[in-house]
Amino acid sequence: MLDAPQTIGQYSPKKDPLEQLVLGWKKKGKPFKTKEFENILLSLSHRKQPQEIIDQLAKMRQSVSEEQMPQFLQQTRFIINTLKKQQSHKIHEWDLKELVAPNETDSVATRTLLDNMKEVGQNIAPPSEFAEVKKRRSIKSLSLRKVKLDIKKSNEDVKASNQNEQKIEIPTNMRAYFKSDMTDMDAVAKQMAADIKSHSLMLAAKIEPNEFLEQNWTKNKGPNIQKMIAYSNNFPAMIRQDIVLATSEAEQKKVIKFYGKLLDECVKQGDFNAAVNIVASFNDSSLSRLKHLQGDIAEALEKNGRIASMGGNFKIARQEMGKYEGGDAIPPLMVLLHDYTFVDDGNKDKIEVKDGKEKIEITNLAKLEMEGKMLTSFVNIQKKAREQKQQVSGSSLIEHLTSQHISESLAYDLSLSNLARGEGQQPKYDIEKINHIAEITPAVAKANHNLSAYMEKLVHDSKGLGNIKDFDVAKKKGKNAEWTQSFNSQGQLVFSFKGVDVSAIQNIPPGEFVQALARELNEAGYKITISSESSDKIVLEGDNLIKFAQQAGLNLKEMEALHEVSKAPSDNFKEAWNNANEIKVEQQTQKEEKEESTSTKAVELPNQEKNEKTSLPSSSRSVSEPQQKPVQPIPAALSRPNSMPESIKIGSRSRSLPPQKPPRPVMGLQSLINKFSEIEATAQNNPRLKEQAGAVIEFLQKIKAKEGDNKSKEAQIVDMLKMVSNQSVFDPTITDAAKKGIQDMSASAENRRSNGMLTSYRGNGAQQSGFLQELRDKQSARLSTETEKKSIVTPNKSH
Repeated sequence: MLDAPQTIGQYSPKKDPLEQLVLGWKKKGKPFKTKEFENILLSLSHRKQPQEIIDQLAKMRQSVSEEQMPQFLQQTRFIINTLKKQQSHKIHEWDLKELVAPNETDSVATRTLLDNMKEVGQNIAPPSEFAEVKKRRSIKSLSLRKVKLDIKKSNEDVKASNQNEQKIEIPTNMRAYFKSDMTDMDAVAKQMAADIKSHSLMLAAKIEPNEFLEQNWTKNKGPNIQKMIAYSNNFPAMIRQDIVLATSEAEQKKVIKFYGKLLDECVKQGDFNAAVNIVASFNDSSLSRLKHLQGDIAEALEKNGRIASMGGNFKIARQEMGKYEGGDAIPPLMVLLHDYTFVDDGNKDKIEVKDGKEKIEITNLAKLEMEGKMLTSFVNIQKKAREQKQQVSGSSLIEHLTSQHISESLAYDLSLSNLARGEGQQPKYDIEKINHIAEITPAVAKANHNLSAYMEKLVHDSKGLGNIKDFDVAKKKGKNAEWTQSFNSQGQLVFSFKGVDVSAIQNIPPGEFVQALARELNEAGYKITISSESSDKIVLEGDNLIKFAQQAGLNLKEMEALHEVSKAPSDNFKEAWNNANEIKVEQQTQKEEKEESTSTKAVELPNQEKNEKTSLPSSSRSVSEPQQKPVQPIPAALSRPNSMPESIKIGSRSRSLPPQKPPRPVMGLQSLINKFSEIEATAQNNPRLKEQAGAVIEFLQKIKAKEGDNKSKEAQIVDMLKMVSNQSVFDPTITDAAKKGIQDMSASAENRRSNGMLTSYRGNGAQQSGFLQELRDKQSARLSTETEKKSIVTPNKSH
């Protein structure tokens, strides 16, 4: 038991750990050492916001007696100085002027802070500005200026460093690099180790220290630690993939040798997190069974292979970190998390002390001191990370490391293909299969990512989950619905949900999440049957899977790749996908027809007898031009997909159209005709624009009347619009309308082409060429006519 000290004013040591510090709380009867005090304060400063600490000190000061004031000021100054030293990168965010009562003319906090910053301040600000800052008792503008100047100086140093640095030829594609002779392996491994360390420091700099406290990374309160964990887990996936996707034994040996050199460089440069993960990669079951490579792996791990050993509480890793003199060593993340878990689980948050005859419960400052000691080490790493001037060279290894990789099960299958089970088996390399897997890996990665992201969106937006009893309580504690995702050999997408612990005796079973989400999916058009309320799975297959995948932004090619690596049959799936797309297209066409029909009814044709004003649809642009005849509206016939006259009269020109044989409607075609008809109708003063719009309309009308399947027609329209948008001969109004048409039509056409619904369209070059030539002939004829007219009116001027 500890003896309780006297209280200050109305504050008792049992109320708050900050008050215990200000009171000069003792450890085992002796005052805390300076370092111990700093460690406690560091842990405390990440449990509370710095401004919260300052405000609390200001409030405490109002209750301190004159006799107790010296002790209070001494402790407070030390607290302010410690906060400034520990979190200087945040100093510009603070407003430390409220440490004493507002009516005080002299602010202890500001004066102390200004005294500490005086030397720095006068170096970065003119004396007049510094005097003004001191007068106002505010350091905000001074600190902001310091931050800006620090950034500017850092950028200049980086620029100067880059100019003096010798550039190394960095591979742009790691798979291609492993197939080369790799004569520059040592230099490339050194540079890539530096790149990995820079990236690791960047991730470490973003971690908030409070993410480590109370094991917050396990409670959805440590997003940056989770990113670091995912990054660390990528090392085994990357190295495993590079070895099993090699197309020869020689290539496999080169990959192993390269990563062995990368391991040694990471240790040399102080990136122990990367080093430990590289070593762990070679223990993967897909690699440990490849007997023909074990000698090479042993050679790669000869120097630093024991660094990942967990023996003696990671004794070897800690020894290696102790030898590193760079000051910016990155410890293995698993070691950090192990230490914080050990301290948090092994020490109580509160302890009992005697206050006279009464026992009181106070904060365990010893636990805060241990946490602060670990945080101090990590904060120092972060300071180094923020000061680093080393720039990533742009090597492809970072991109390769952070991208999606083949699954563990697929890697094991490839390992079995490489070396079959049984004695005396020799390694084999199915180059065609390996190259095919490498080719579809990005599609598989995208499919898995999008499916998971879409389920995450559904969970986030779900109103049904919010109605689950006590779920809001769990979310306030940082807990949320969690699930795992898998795609099995039956072609089923399975989401397996986990229960959520609200308290030690209360749990939300996974079935409640499943039932709530299934109801919402069924309301959205799915047909999901849950076998029982205890079920913890949502299983999507057939039409449900197709609908989910399409809403997740995937196409048939990506889903077929997922089927392939999962060894699921895809023939029936492809047919069902195409049928679903056909239905979707038909529904969209019917919707468009209905909208166009509604738009047509809103058009009032001009009445020549009554000379009434023309009323255009709301989507049309009405253009009034002085001393011009009223602009005629778009003829209603153009807005009726199933009605086409033999000729159309717009303005003073009549155009003959091919005999109509009513085709099935083409998505977006009528909208395009209407759009270009608007342009033509409003181009009274621009014969060139009117002529070009008319030519496009004529082409579209021919497509509309032409027999044939709609898929081919849509492809022809998209190709024509692309040609128009890229030809300088066309007016900008025409090219802009063409580009907008491409946006509206090409997505669906290209999607169907990639999904196998649209047969390969090789273009209609002859038709497009004739279209362009016909337009040029018309323009030449018009220009010739205009020239003749001008020569008659003004014979002395040449055109």
